[in-house]
Amino acid sequence: MATFINLDLQMVDIAAIGADASLFDEKNFADRAQALDGLEDYLMAGDDGPLGRKAADLRRALEDVDAALFQKLRERIRNGECRGKAFREMVAEYVKIDYEESGYDHLDLFINRLLSVQEMPMPTLELEPEMVEFYKTPARIVFGWIDRIGFPADAVFYDVGAGLGQVVLLVHLLTGIRARGVEIEPAYCDYARDCAGGLGLQDVDFICADARNADLSDGTIFFLYTPFRGAMLKSVLDRLKALSESKSIEVLTYGPMASLGN
Repeated sequence: MATFINLDLQMVDIAAIGADASLFDEKNFADRAQALDGLEDYLMAGDDGPLGRKAADLRRALEDVDAALFQKLRERIRNGECRGKAFREMVAEYVKIDYEESGYDHLDLFINRLLSVQEMPMPTLELEPEMVEFYKTPARIVFGWIDRIGFPADAVFYDVGAGLGQVVLLVHLLTGIRARGVEIEPAYCDYARDCAGGLGLQDVDFICADARNADLSDGTIFFLYTPFRGAMLKSVLDRLKALSESKSIEVLTYGPMASLGN
């Protein structure tokens, strides 16, 4: 692992990074991510001298390792090799799944790079007052669901307010079940569809619609990362409550919406 020391007020030892062969081992994703963060911080300071050029060369070389790694892993997914337990084991080869962590961590960085095929798009719609801007759900939350409750093979999962679709993709890859995302922002839906298509995922759908009137009737497990507030949230929850009167459903939440009531 690279050693980080104070070098011209930048907490990165460029020589140590360059000499650390382990950083070029594709399995050493977390340490490579840490080294890349240090190099990025150094380069942002604006050193255009020999040391700055060395840092830029190292950054490119380490980024090339990651690029080759994720190209290989996406191909495995496209070939159908990584679903359910096999997907989880593949992730665990490269990054720790730490349920005690808070915020975002190296697992999120890994999953972002693995599942995303392009830059995040700019939204095209202005949010209504009770809508909440997009935030990604930490990946460990999704892994934790599978560990704690498991999903039946015949379940149909809905992420209500799906954003860029990462939760939908993860649920499908970890369980193999059909997974759908409901998202009102067209640019986000197009992005999510492109990601699913790029990974060759067949049982994944993204519905560009307002959750207050989208068809949720075939769903059995629903997730909300506090996508709405006030009357809008109540409207969606009332729809789920009505659905629960005709069949058994589960509702999962994350974020400030700690309790949904009955």
